[in-house]
Amino acid sequence: MNALVKFVTMCLLFSFIAACAAPPTAAPEATQPPTTAPEATQPPTAAPEVTQPPQPVETTTGGEKVKLLFWDFGNYNTTPLEQSLAKDESEWYINEAIARFEAENPDIDVEYFEQNGEQSTELMTAAGMSGSGPDVVSLWGGQYVITIKDALLPLNDYFSEEERAQNPGWENHMSDGKYYGNPINKQVTAIYINKSLFDKAGVDPTEYDGTYDSLVNISEKFKSAGIVPLAMGVADGWGLSFLEGSLYSSQVPDAESELKDMAAGNSNYSDNPALVAAFKAVQNLYAKGFFNDDVATIPQEQALTKFANGEAAMFTSGDWDLLALQEAMGDSLAVLPMPSMSADSVNFGTAIGGLGGDAIGVAAYSKHPDEAIRLVKFLRSYPEERERFKKTGRLPNITGDYSDIPMSPELTELAKITNVTFFVDNQLPGDIPDKWFSNESLMLTNQMSVEDFLKEWDISRDEALGK
Repeated sequence: MNALVKFVTMCLLFSFIAACAAPPTAAPEATQPPTTAPEATQPPTAAPEVTQPPQPVETTTGGEKVKLLFWDFGNYNTTPLEQSLAKDESEWYINEAIARFEAENPDIDVEYFEQNGEQSTELMTAAGMSGSGPDVVSLWGGQYVITIKDALLPLNDYFSEEERAQNPGWENHMSDGKYYGNPINKQVTAIYINKSLFDKAGVDPTEYDGTYDSLVNISEKFKSAGIVPLAMGVADGWGLSFLEGSLYSSQVPDAESELKDMAAGNSNYSDNPALVAAFKAVQNLYAKGFFNDDVATIPQEQALTKFANGEAAMFTSGDWDLLALQEAMGDSLAVLPMPSMSADSVNFGTAIGGLGGDAIGVAAYSKHPDEAIRLVKFLRSYPEERERFKKTGRLPNITGDYSDIPMSPELTELAKITNVTFFVDNQLPGDIPDKWFSNESLMLTNQMSVEDFLKEWDISRDEALGK
């Protein structure tokens, strides 16, 4: 994104936040996903418009309740698959949690709104510039938090060392010794499979041994049987990032250290053989026809729907989609590990994910920081972590005893994945995630070489470093 475009975007976003228009309808986290998947609609191929965010409500101090505005960029929200047959919004986890908080804190009202996670940097940068926006915000972690740290309140003075120790991942959201986000979510990614389609194609799941070559081999069998091997959508850019990240990180002893080295400008992304090999491997899957025909023009949410509807044998995603897929697919659903580049890979079996990989924080400009901290502490408490785990199946990040909460076989398999590499895009500085996602379809369809694709990362990194 060049400087002129950034300037225009910031001006537009600033005007949005200053406008104080009516907020959009919220779509909180669902607890009962549907038994069938919704009809998919064809999305635009262009980047989505930035939606006008809701505005905080001014309050007086004359005994009236404090009103907190909570923007959720993709942590407590739902997928369209989850939303389609949700019966009673009051029973969704986030609404139940807010009701419990308000009952314990009768002096506070919370207004919750879902926002597009991909727009967090633009919206929160504009909010920080205008001094008007949410009091509490949940975000994708790592660089998505650090990039907007000027709009966030450092949390060091509000959470004790003991509190931080009970909730791992604070270092993911730290800059210059300051913590800007309270960690959310223990996340792991995997390959979801449709056992019925495996049976139909005569493919035994054990034929997949966790290597890229075995993934290619079983995909060939699905294609020969007239079954789409992999449901995928890259119109929003990030759909393939878990597969690409796992293939890359399997090849290096410490992907996180290597990515930090490249982010510092000590070496180039385009010269990294493991990155080049990972993206070329995914290019090869497309060239062999292993994805749905509309892979380049639909977002990942529609690929999820295709898989849930039985239109593909496999789908790569994380624990956040498990509950909806279980409800939609029943006993046909199973879980396989993400692929490594080869059986000899130095970091064989790693998966993309994150321990406390996302974050919830407080806006630096909030007029009610103490009340906002109370909400964050409540949502990130052990009792609430238990409630969220029971209600949504999201793996708990806060230490404690969860042994009394039943887990499905699929969730049990996900919980066994302990070799996890932090989300690659969350570790990339500057505009690199934007470049990655906006160029993904061009790279995948070989309209842009992998080398040129990664050179764009080098350019964005150098711009962020002021080179």
